[in-house]
Amino acid sequence: MDICETHSDRKLFCNDWEFYKAAFGSDYSEDFAFKPVDIPHDWLIYNTNDLYETSTGWYRKAFSYQKKEGIRTFIRFDGVYMDSKVYVNGALAGEWKYGYSAFMFDITDLVKDGENVVTVRVDHHSPNSRWYSGAGFAKDSAYVFRAEWTDYKTEPFVHIFPYWDFSDGLPCDVRVCSNAPRVELFKDGVSMGAYDIDHKHGKELTANYIIPYEKGELKAVAYDENGNIIAEDMQRSFGDAVRIEAAPDKTEILADGSDLVYIEISAFDKDGTFCANANNRVNVSVEGAARLMGLDNGDSTDYDQYKGTSRRLFSGKMLAVIGVADKTGEIKVTLTSKGLPDCVVTLDAVEAEYDSGTSSLENVGFAPTECGRTDEIPVRKIELYTDTFTLDKDNPEITVKYKALPVNSDYAEDIEFRVTNEKGITSNLAECEVTADSIKVKAKGDGSFWLRAMCKNGTERYHIISMLKFTAEGLGNALTDPYQFVIGGLFTRASDNVSSGMKKGVGFAMGKVTSWAAYDNLDFGSSGSDTVTVQIWANTLDPVKISFYDGIPEESGKLLGTFCYHKEPEWMIFKPETFKLSRKLKGIETLCTLTEDGFQVGGFNFEKVSREFAVNNAADADNIYGDKFTKGEKYVTEIGNNVMLDFGEFDFSEKQPSRLVISGKSPLALNSIHLILNGSEDENRILCEFRTDDSENYAQRSFDISGISGKQKVSFAFLPGSNFDFEYFRFE
Repeated sequence: MDICETHSDRKLFCNDWEFYKAAFGSDYSEDFAFKPVDIPHDWLIYNTNDLYETSTGWYRKAFSYQKKEGIRTFIRFDGVYMDSKVYVNGALAGEWKYGYSAFMFDITDLVKDGENVVTVRVDHHSPNSRWYSGAGFAKDSAYVFRAEWTDYKTEPFVHIFPYWDFSDGLPCDVRVCSNAPRVELFKDGVSMGAYDIDHKHGKELTANYIIPYEKGELKAVAYDENGNIIAEDMQRSFGDAVRIEAAPDKTEILADGSDLVYIEISAFDKDGTFCANANNRVNVSVEGAARLMGLDNGDSTDYDQYKGTSRRLFSGKMLAVIGVADKTGEIKVTLTSKGLPDCVVTLDAVEAEYDSGTSSLENVGFAPTECGRTDEIPVRKIELYTDTFTLDKDNPEITVKYKALPVNSDYAEDIEFRVTNEKGITSNLAECEVTADSIKVKAKGDGSFWLRAMCKNGTERYHIISMLKFTAEGLGNALTDPYQFVIGGLFTRASDNVSSGMKKGVGFAMGKVTSWAAYDNLDFGSSGSDTVTVQIWANTLDPVKISFYDGIPEESGKLLGTFCYHKEPEWMIFKPETFKLSRKLKGIETLCTLTEDGFQVGGFNFEKVSREFAVNNAADADNIYGDKFTKGEKYVTEIGNNVMLDFGEFDFSEKQPSRLVISGKSPLALNSIHLILNGSEDENRILCEFRTDDSENYAQRSFDISGISGKQKVSFAFLPGSNFDFEYFRFE
């Protein structure tokens, strides 16, 4: 958190706060018994038995401030969970209803010279996604927090994550957390190693393992300080779901108009093992003295309505909420899922005093699903098989087999494949070709890449992703086309303080510290470019600076220009800005972006100029050789005997030139210049007699040409006796 002025450094604003926890919805009162705290602060962690506690927290800070003429003042928060309102001297500065992002308010008109007070109201209400994925099912992260907030002497536990069901041979990150001081992991009875957890001072609070997947069993054991086993956890491999089971939190419900039953629905395979990645669609119907209130599965990416009768399992589970009606009697809850036997739960509504004023008539009905179906079998897993994970110049290709499970899935034919880097951004290190049951992967350059198999399961987003990591060696560097959009997150080198940005971009460090990101092996070709358009999101009203280098600055990289970006920010919206560099980048280059201002870059692309019919400066020749010449930034002057300028390949396939224009000057009345065109089959020499009347000023001369088409390598040869200053040439 900081307070800042438009044209001055930010001032950290995290110390000397006060806090008071009040009942949910409580307004501010001077009678609150505030206690000192420093920011960041979290009042919910003090009661580990109620991390969902619905309550309102009030924060307060007194500060001195001196206003300055013409300077605007802002207060910025890195995040407040979950709904917040900010007041300065009792006046509302603004409110923010999203707990996972930074925000800033202009308080220029609210602060005053001298003493000020800022107060922040924070409303935290359940349910929400703070520690749990919804529906009351704990995330793996919940166990990590629980390991630090509970006492192993009274509540010992150990937890393995993730589940154990992947593609054979895939190296898997396996983690174990516990509130105990020591844990050990076993794979099919063989120890994978023990780990001592320093809960008080340690920075690594989980035991971490890399284990190639094969079907079997993982078992974690927690020990106390004397080596006694105090807790165990297990993860087993599993297959497709063959049945669903329902576990109500009670079987009797009070017919008082407001009582509820929560039914946890889970999927199991043929061996009775819980299917931790099952996503079968389940339809729920209720008959008798109750009604369906809603369904939840804890999947924040599932857009199916809570108030509906159909929902997919998420991580093998979902929750049905059953509400009592206005009568007693039997309740029958029926769960159906395509391809699985029905599951029926019987409950009993018993007599109770009816809550006056309670309505118990509403019953959830059918609601459209995101995929448009209620009788589907989604893909739960894509298995990938390969013999090796290494490719080289002798074996640059490999075949990967794949299989979608369940085999009778309705979306088994809708699998997409992509070669990416570690962050999921499309990579140029390899390409893939898909056949009926396999993928041919061909490496194009050295490095590591991932083959991703993805399925949207009938929606607009990918829900199922499987991947394999490959390494290519001995092929050389893969080149990147800078004239196509280069995603910011594809940087190949960067300073330690650079991070992944939103929308797969790159984030530069805040706080006036230098950070940089470099993009190696950009192929600008022989024509090159000096114009780059960059997508920038700078969440500030102040201007920010961005510098471009040819190479790494600390490795003798050459500065191409420093520019100012200053556009009004829109939340999480990249805006394009075009910059003209000091010179063209040609051939294979490294582009480095550097800044001291914290902003994000979504990516960039260079302007590609079609040089076939553009002005080509003489000094831009790919190669110049001969007896005598002087090369400048733009011109090649004092060209003497037997000098050759090679300009590389021009493509006249779509449009053929009829004229050549040469710009130059000379103290001689006549210079004989040969235009040499080398096609795929023959060489064509055209004599251009350049006559001059004025030796001081550059002049243009035109020469008719014909019969030129296709790809041609263009060169200019100056015959003996020449004395010529060459400015540019152009085909017309």
